[in-house]
Amino acid sequence: CTAPTVVLQSTPVDNITNTGANLYGNVSNVGGQPLNTRGFQYSTNNTMTSPTSVSESAIATGNYSLSSGTLVPNSLYYYRAYAINDCSPSQTGYSHTSAFPTFTTLHNAPNIGTGSAPTASSFTANWSAPSGTVGAAAFTYEIQVDDDSSFGSVNFTANSISTTSVNVNTGLSASTTYYYRVRA
Repeated sequence: CTAPTVVLQSTPVDNITNTGANLYGNVSNVGGQPLNTRGFQYSTNNTMTSPTSVSESAIATGNYSLSSGTLVPNSLYYYRAYAINDCSPSQTGYSHTSAFPTFTTLHNAPNIGTGSAPTASSFTANWSAPSGTVGAAAFTYEIQVDDDSSFGSVNFTANSISTTSVNVNTGLSASTTYYYRVRA
């Protein structure tokens, strides 16, 4: 008897919300005896010490999916699929622990500031990290600036911003009102 062969599916996680996600795995070989359990382990620690588990009873190979339990908003999670068979003693097989893609849960949008340091052709857009966050995931931001509050034809875009402000100095005209939005 050997451990079951388990992998993450090609899309191993989706439907990420501020408190949960769907996880997808596949058992391709039971290891000599029928399965009794398959599931996922996830943790904010990439070494998977003291992970949280979700599981179901199982007897066969194939794809499976489960919803995670409650997650902490704004936290980076690592996860792996596993299966346990009925060998004596039982054997547990694990997929690799994901290094990519990992998933981050987000609680709220960034808090937009009023902007500062306006000139005829530039201003500084500023914001703060999402409010009500718990956890320690680092944010990167994308900003869009437009003279139309519905953002129909964006005048300026920047992404992969690691700070909570950016100098907007491209694509602006004097004596024009501009709007900006930011997402984490």
